[in-house]
Amino acid sequence: EDLEGKDSALKLLEDEKQQSLQLLKQVEVLKEDLGKCAAEQNDALACICELESETKRSHTEIDTLNALVQDTGRKLAQAEKDVSAGKELQKGYEAQVSNLESSLKESQKKSASYQDQNRKM
Repeated sequence: EDLEGKDSALKLLEDEKQQSLQLLKQVEVLKEDLGKCAAEQNDALACICELESETKRSHTEIDTLNALVQDTGRKLAQAEKDVSAGKELQKGYEAQVSNLESSLKESQKKSASYQDQNRKM
């Protein structure tokens, strides 16, 4: 009976030893999984940092493009003013040319009239 109790105790110890070994294996697997998760987390953080950097660069490019659009808009508005002023100048010059042509015709008529009077005398 004593032997039977010892065998039973030994079997119980062996079972506990096997359970402990299995738990140790599970702990090792969990440690590996935890290491993989940490590596994945580091990769994700690196991606986040890269995306933040790209976002900042994009915002800088957007700001630059917005400034260029505004500058181009100002230049266009100035060009439109210049064209309008040019058209006004052109109208003024055309009016002066028309006046000069009228004056020339009038002078030619007077000159012809004076010549006629000079011939008759």
